[in-house]
Amino acid sequence: MEQGLSYWQFAPESQYLDRKSARKKPLELLRHLIAFANAEGGQLVIGIEDEKRNNIITGFKDGNAYPIEEFEKLGIKAVYTKKNAGNMSDYCPLENQVQGIQKENRKKLLEELNLEGKQEVMAFQTHSANVFVIDENIEKYYYEKECDIDGFLTKRKDVAIFTFYADCLPIFVYDKKNEVIGVWHSGWPGTFKGMMKSGLQKMKEVFGTVSKDVLMGLGIGMQQKYYEVGLDFYENFVNKFGKESELIQKSFKWNENTGKYHFDNTKFNEIMALSLGIKPENLIVSYEDTFGEIDELGNRSDKFHSHRREGKNAGRATAMISFLWKIDS
Repeated sequence: MEQGLSYWQFAPESQYLDRKSARKKPLELLRHLIAFANAEGGQLVIGIEDEKRNNIITGFKDGNAYPIEEFEKLGIKAVYTKKNAGNMSDYCPLENQVQGIQKENRKKLLEELNLEGKQEVMAFQTHSANVFVIDENIEKYYYEKECDIDGFLTKRKDVAIFTFYADCLPIFVYDKKNEVIGVWHSGWPGTFKGMMKSGLQKMKEVFGTVSKDVLMGLGIGMQQKYYEVGLDFYENFVNKFGKESELIQKSFKWNENTGKYHFDNTKFNEIMALSLGIKPENLIVSYEDTFGEIDELGNRSDKFHSHRREGKNAGRATAMISFLWKIDS
């Protein structure tokens, strides 16, 4: 007897039936299939969450980008694109690429996310700690290198903010009380200069934001395992933040084999966010690595653009944030 969708969504899970999110990695899904094969068989439903997440149908939407569900539940689309979405940055063209393809890639992304018609906002990023506000009086939407901008904030419902990455860390924010969204680019220079503090201070000054009301997402970036840095890098951070500080102790790791320090930009910003009043329950942290893990066959994943892995051949992902269009009932 053929079963309908509601059956697969709500039938009790058992040794013969299991549900898994489409976000699960292939190897994890394979383990479940092997378990079924070694027992008496069973059915694995992919694209429907389990009972702990209320059997939500997630399917395989946003295939070219990772959305942050906690933002989407509040009417905000916040995503980080995969490499297969293409190069997103106008100021980082790739050799032999189709002219203007970045604009087409951004347009396609907005269409896939049901955000057609949004005004794109972006800047030529300079690794600063400067955040700019797009208010109702602003009519300029692209900011050149001389503007020295690495992040934006807005209350406007008609814009989509684009920032660009190939290992650096995106910081997504939403002030739930004042309805302000933003995304900031924080590679190690931005982190060193205080992008986290600068961005939150700008929110406080312009919108009266209180940190406890901010939902924050630390997006996909390069993780500590492959983030090798020199002694000068380490000493500069130590001199500024203190060798015995939690920031340094938990963000740097000495590798005996290579004689190098490894930096954790994500952990550094996580600690900084909490110290500046972001509530733990409002902080979402991704540990995906743009550099790419090595699988069991020795192949390195190239799911994301990575400057450290690809050098000058690296395109740029986008971390994009926008209010969802409201649908009139």
